[in-house]
Amino acid sequence: MLYINEINEVFVDCDEYAVFGSGPMAIRNIRKNRDLDIIVTFEKWKQMRKTHDKYLCPTKSCIRIKHMTITPTWPGLKRKDVDEIILEAEIIQNIRFAGLRHVVEYKKILKRPKDIIDIRLINQSAK
Repeated sequence: MLYINEINEVFVDCDEYAVFGSGPMAIRNIRKNRDLDIIVTFEKWKQMRKTHDKYLCPTKSCIRIKHMTITPTWPGLKRKDVDEIILEAEIIQNIRFAGLRHVVEYKKILKRPKDIIDIRLINQSAK
């Protein structure tokens, strides 16, 4: 998995975040990742906005550090969905990764061509 070391440079407590998007697929050797999408608890987000303000993206809806995009939500997800994903995430190598069920649910909402391919890859890996 690419860039996994960057997570430990920013996060200490794995209960405050979960790797989302392609990261959960990469850690399970389903496909490679090009970046890291990380969802955080609202409390962690408030803290990070203060301590990492120079990394805020122009819309102020995310923080970008190296290869990571960090956000308290994701398009199509409600706050309670993010909290559930973090709570149910699997800890691998001391890092919290969203479950593939949540990744598939999210990719079904987006329905981009790459999401359809990812869903197929996840389903094939489960066989």
